[in-house]
Amino acid sequence: MRHALGLSFLCAVTAVGCSDSRRNVRKAPGKPEAFATRQLAETAPLDPESVEPAQGCAAFDGAAWCTTVLEGWQFVPEAIDACAAESNEDDAIDCMSHAADRRFSSLALETCAGLEAARHRLACLDATADRALETPQFAYCGVQPSKKVPGCLADMHDYHFHPNELHALVQRTVEENPSDATTIIASLEANIAEAYELDRSIWPEHYVFNFAGGATTHIRSMYCAFDEYLLIVGAPIEVNGYSGRYPAEVHDFVFTGLMHDFEEHEHADQEREPGTWAYLPHGGHRVYSTETPTYMLEYARGWVPGMLTFGIRHPRRAITRDRKNMKQQIRMCASRAIAAQKENRRQKRRRRSDQRETRRDIRRALRDL
Repeated sequence: MRHALGLSFLCAVTAVGCSDSRRNVRKAPGKPEAFATRQLAETAPLDPESVEPAQGCAAFDGAAWCTTVLEGWQFVPEAIDACAAESNEDDAIDCMSHAADRRFSSLALETCAGLEAARHRLACLDATADRALETPQFAYCGVQPSKKVPGCLADMHDYHFHPNELHALVQRTVEENPSDATTIIASLEANIAEAYELDRSIWPEHYVFNFAGGATTHIRSMYCAFDEYLLIVGAPIEVNGYSGRYPAEVHDFVFTGLMHDFEEHEHADQEREPGTWAYLPHGGHRVYSTETPTYMLEYARGWVPGMLTFGIRHPRRAITRDRKNMKQQIRMCASRAIAAQKENRRQKRRRRSDQRETRRDIRRALRDL
């Protein structure tokens, strides 16, 4: 079931890039029912827009400083409402400075507005700005004491994929292509590349064997990073094996064939038909088998380096003795994951620099006023 992985790959190159995931993999479990508690629209970052000063400043009693700020910068309208709730004018100005030209989700603003101290609310805005944090993450941090919420949210990783969206894509693809595995895979890959703006030219041309948990399958990656991966996994013959225990959560979306799995305390198996969602939590494990042919879209998030030994190192030493296969699995993702990590860091530095400049500009504008 979880072939997790031959992709555990790269973090052998650098565990530093995964430190945040290692520290936080137990937080905010991503089981299906947790994602269902809020609509995706509530966690999608909203684009800032120009707001009419006369309308936006009504909540600030038409203050001149508000007019100056709204004329020069863009805001998510809900952020203006949140800042207007500040009882102190200086706190309101600071809030507007933190919110200018930044993206927030409705759930982020709701969470930040509920904190007790103004400095905690500002720190919360910084922690959630321009990040697509998810429902389980807000649920986990929201029950913390008010002063700890911003730090908790700042520690949460901003993932590229959302399990609910991937599940919907798989279901739609299965409905549109009730055909053989090759046709479904081609359609699914096209849908995912379009939905997440992925460059298909850098995807590997061929599948490679994977031997995790004693199950021989083949895999092809679509996305690799230090904290998550997305791949096609399966086999045209029957396979069975052990999932393994991982410091990460693994989501499998079956799109052709049939999978059976059970936990150690269960005496009946669970059948996973095309379009179903199988979830393996952090530290969980199962035994599984598939009927011919069965393929899945597998998505994992968390401390991916912790999956290295089970997915690649142990099979190479104890099962296949195949150094070439081990290198193929590492090569499949390593370079792209390192490049993705560098790009993520560049984007974070760019966002911090832009925000510092925005705050300086707002202070200058208000000083001149």
